[in-house]
This record gives sequence, structure tokens and C-alpha cells, in this order.
Amino acid sequence: MEWEDAARRYGYDATSNRMLDTWWPTGDPSAAATQSLRCYTPDELRRLLGSTGLELIDVRPGGAYDHNTGVYRDRVPLEEAMQYVATLRRV
Repeated sequence: MEWEDAARRYGYDATSNRMLDTWWPTGDPSAAATQSLRCYTPDELRRLLGSTGLELIDVRPGGAYDHNTGVYRDRVPLEEAMQYVATLRRV
């Protein structure tokens, strides 16, 4: 993706369950900076919350971007979503 002053590429590393989000000034990919974000399934999140006094009570899937068509869909099934909103409550 490119904008006036910046370019962006993101992808997913399935081996380590991480989203890789890379940005650079347009025309200068040698200046790229990448952030790596750990991704958790709802089941992994439930396990992580086990000793925190919190529990996962709801998961709402977010949208997904289709690179082939250039279209972002606001509502997709959880297994297709780029993100989800987790609702937690104190136990």
C-alpha cells in the first residue's frame, strides 16, 4: 500500500503467530521499520487469562482486507478476521 509520503506492507508469520507491519518513506525501502505483533487465538487468550482474575466472555470478529481486490470488508467470520474485540470481566 502506498500513500503520498509512506508505503506499507504487512503479512503474517504463521510459524510464530505474528503479524509483521512494515512502513517506509515512499521510494526508500532501505529505511523500513517493522513492528512484530503477537497474535492470540481466543483459546490462547483464555489460557493466558487463567491466573489474572479475568475471563473472556465474548469475541467479536473485525474485518479483513482482500489484497487481490483491494477491498476491506467490515464483517467477516472469526477465522477470516484480521483482528477481534475481546470482552473480559472480573471473575
